[in-house]
Amino acid sequence: MSSTARPARTARVRSIQQTSLVLVFLICVLNYLDRGALSVANPMIRQEMGLSIGQMGVLLSAFLWPYAFALLIAGGIVDRTGPRRVLTCCLIAWSIAQAGAGFVVSYSQFLIARAMLGIGEAPMFPTAARVVKDWFHEDDQAFGVGIWNGAPSLGTAAAPLVLTPIMLILGWRWMFVLIGLVGFLFAAIWWNVYCD
Repeated sequence: MSSTARPARTARVRSIQQTSLVLVFLICVLNYLDRGALSVANPMIRQEMGLSIGQMGVLLSAFLWPYAFALLIAGGIVDRTGPRRVLTCCLIAWSIAQAGAGFVVSYSQFLIARAMLGIGEAPMFPTAARVVKDWFHEDDQAFGVGIWNGAPSLGTAAAPLVLTPIMLILGWRWMFVLIGLVGFLFAAIWWNVYCD
């Protein structure tokens, strides 16, 4: 139990907490749908672009290296700039990269799109942690973290179920574009609803 007294939560604070947590959860699910798109479309992409298994392996890992290095500075950027601005900009950036993957015509362009996706998605977890820190009393922060931390598993599990039908109906390129457009929608919602 914390040594500081818990402040009374007004209806407005409860509403902000719930809305913020739901939005962070949904954006994090989208984050993992974006990441999973390449795995879902792997066979179709390899066939259409004539990629070897080795090239696809490099393409799948092209996300992770930039993501790992961008994470090193992402937390500091969130602390200085605030979750509202950072997550909006990152959602736009990663959505451009995701939608852009639907228009690639070469292996190198795909590598760049995946690297940009990794850089854009890196601030997601530091932002989610900051949202919980800012809006939840320290006695309730583990609850908030537990909620949004369930989103990666849900997003990973949902990716084949959600993305495969889209890919089979519209093709893998439009699958990437459509997910990118959803990201722009979430960026607009986050910017207009969340307050630091």
